[in-house]
Amino acid sequence: MSTIALSIIIVFIVIFLFIGFIYTNNRRKKRFVTKLLSQLSQSGAENNLSFSSQELLNGSILGLDAMRLKLLVLRQDDEDTYERNIIDLKMVKSCAVKKKYKPFYNGKHGNKSFENHLEKIVLHFEFTDNREAKEIDFYSHINNNIYEMQDMEYKAVKWESILLQMKGNKLKQRA
Repeated sequence: MSTIALSIIIVFIVIFLFIGFIYTNNRRKKRFVTKLLSQLSQSGAENNLSFSSQELLNGSILGLDAMRLKLLVLRQDDEDTYERNIIDLKMVKSCAVKKKYKPFYNGKHGNKSFENHLEKIVLHFEFTDNREAKEIDFYSHINNNIYEMQDMEYKAVKWESILLQMKGNKLKQRA
């Protein structure tokens, strides 16, 4: 067998494997999204919620019932368990997008200093009844690609704006 024929066979095998991995990954993502949407629908029915807006995040989904002023946050813990949180917007004192930074040591080129690294972008809720504050992760440096940061921040700001408008700006932003 000639070297050229062997090279062509190897190239086709690599291309076939690459396409197979992409196909498998896309099917897995589609199944995940379908299960998450199904769980959101089921949780909404169980809690008598009807969603006017939804947002799919990395590993979680938000469902907003504008009529009842409730926000359902559904996060997948593992394969078949989900964490459900219902945020009653009537009990929310403040809602704001917050960026959380983590210091890290930068010792490049003899410049020994600490720099801040963006760890998370969250939508932070504080409640009127002194309950513990809740946060919804929109961006996490572990789960998201750095190229998604701007889009996820935009989504967080959009949701903050929607929730503030729903409450007639009774929710006060906290910096």
